[in-house]
Amino acid sequence: MAGKANKGAKQEKLTTADLKDLRKRLLDRKAELVDEINTILGQAHTSSDNRSAEVMDQASDSYDDELAMQLARNQMEQLLAIDEALKQMDEGIYGVCEGCGQFIGVKRLEAIPFAALCMDCKRRQEEEGGEEDEFERAGPSFTTIE
Repeated sequence: MAGKANKGAKQEKLTTADLKDLRKRLLDRKAELVDEINTILGQAHTSSDNRSAEVMDQASDSYDDELAMQLARNQMEQLLAIDEALKQMDEGIYGVCEGCGQFIGVKRLEAIPFAALCMDCKRRQEEEGGEEDEFERAGPSFTTIE
């Protein structure tokens, strides 16, 4: 869905070294997410085996389970976005904004390697009240991962 191109946008290019670094960071984060999801789901399964008969405890357990499942869903969304970014790397189209077709930008990709929108399109999406990616808002910053 190509929109207007970012007229003042500087056309930065990713170097081979940039792509190699971003791929490694994506793969590392993917492995972390898989571990986190497995831990969350394992804990939810264990807690369901140890249910209390007390009504208040049941309500608390139910809330904890729902919170864990929401966290797992968010992690799964991020995992899918990472898989899509890795696929785009393989296809040679990584870093192209899904909104306008322009390059997303090195700094944005360094911060969120699985970003699908450039800053202008992301800002426009938020201003228009469009669907916001939970993992982009609440996900970890990749700038601190070595």
